[in-house]
Amino acid sequence: MFYMEGGDIYITRGDTAVFRVEASFIFPTGYDEEERPIVITPTLSVKKNLSDTDYVMQIPHKGEICTPAKSFPIVLRAEDTDVEPGSYYYDVQLVYESGGEKHVYTIGPYRFIVLNDVTR
Repeated sequence: MFYMEGGDIYITRGDTAVFRVEASFIFPTGYDEEERPIVITPTLSVKKNLSDTDYVMQIPHKGEICTPAKSFPIVLRAEDTDVEPGSYYYDVQLVYESGGEKHVYTIGPYRFIVLNDVTR
């Protein structure tokens, strides 16, 4: 089972899921994103506690997204979600370069809830 409520994710341990993340970017006046696309590298990160330094999982998007795309898929594989059931936190970080400058845009944090499973 997989569903989202607000920004929170609920998934059964060991299940797979694909969801889309949408983001909008404000470009400088006169910037033509069709003419000069920006390469975006999204990464989903999950921690048990917000203050932890270790990740429970960190999932980079496979490949690159170029603007003008405004949404991209995040793929959770069974091995990614095969963790101890419980409450975690996640965010999605978008890294992109514009005008020779690196930019970081973070969505979250939200809760990432791993539910118990019966069949193993």
